[in-house]
Amino acid sequence: MSSKPPRAVEIAIIGAGAVGAALAARLAEIGYAVLLVDARAKPCAEGRIVALSHASLAGWDLRGAAEAIGIRKVRVDAPEGSLWLRAEDLGLAELGACMALDALVEALRARAARSAQIRWPVRLVALRADEKGVVLRLQGPRGGMHEVHARLVVAADGAGAEVARMAGFRTRLGWLHNRFALAAFVRLSRPPFAAALERFGEDEALALLPWRDGEYALVWTLAPRRALLRLREDADAFCAHLAEAMGPENTAIFGAPRAVRARRGIPLALALSPPAVRGRVWLAGASAHHLHPVAAQGLNLGLRDARTIAEVLDEPWARRDPGARVVGETYAQRRVLDVAGTVAFTESLWLAHAHRSPCLRAVRALALGALRAFPDLRKSLLARLVHA
Repeated sequence: MSSKPPRAVEIAIIGAGAVGAALAARLAEIGYAVLLVDARAKPCAEGRIVALSHASLAGWDLRGAAEAIGIRKVRVDAPEGSLWLRAEDLGLAELGACMALDALVEALRARAARSAQIRWPVRLVALRADEKGVVLRLQGPRGGMHEVHARLVVAADGAGAEVARMAGFRTRLGWLHNRFALAAFVRLSRPPFAAALERFGEDEALALLPWRDGEYALVWTLAPRRALLRLREDADAFCAHLAEAMGPENTAIFGAPRAVRARRGIPLALALSPPAVRGRVWLAGASAHHLHPVAAQGLNLGLRDARTIAEVLDEPWARRDPGARVVGETYAQRRVLDVAGTVAFTESLWLAHAHRSPCLRAVRALALGALRAFPDLRKSLLARLVHA
């Protein structure tokens, strides 16, 4: 959809991925004039599977939005021990579900199109602030330029954070993990059974998410050299190495690897932009915080950003000027604890298994033992992951 954008809107959202499209739909539903733009006509997420928590599915009414494969339990396994996290421990039918990201984004874009103005492929070229809002300079598919005035701009353009750079966000914290996420689809000797696996080894981690047609979606975190070897080797060698990484107990439960397809490598890094507000430009999703994929927290955290934005802007005092300084500060303050807590959890979980220190082994063994011995502690961790 590439017709000329309007000259003025209350809120412009740059980036029509899952976070941007969900937010556009919600803000338009509560009465805001919203413009949603993206440089791409179609989502660039083909082949990517995401795990959505119970809270994300319920809070955004995503059940039925796209094909979903439910997860009723997760096996957490490490050399120091293992345990099961079960939905029934929280009185739930499922902990969450797996969806194809491209199908989810298409469904959310269609939802946004019912009440928001949507334009793509349209690229943001520049932006500048004035006393009443932000002027966006947009380029259409044929090269034509158009200016739009918005009282508030929300950047949901992903980890590249191009809008943040244009808006003058100077702080970009984080580091390279010196690891690659090797993503693929694998077929095991046993069919999926609504269970996922999180396996932590020495200097590696892997996750298996149940998917359709008897396959699992694999995310395998490896050092760069090992990731390159796994990407280049033939399917039989890959399956043998994956079986070794899973371990005999997990291959007995989930099945041994039999086939693999669609392998690809993704470099991993932590990137944060605190605070997520600068004037009338707010950041949401991966443009504000790009995380390690362990425990599948990234998209769920971004959807919580969008939910908080909608809650703040639905307040009567915020409607007078959604881009006012006090409104932005309220959004930023409400997100601090959740973002900081999630980043601390994912980074500590990864770092605890990224080194072969005997002290860390003892800490891991103690943590797993405590989770097995104390059901309330296990439920508390599970509730944090599922409900945030």
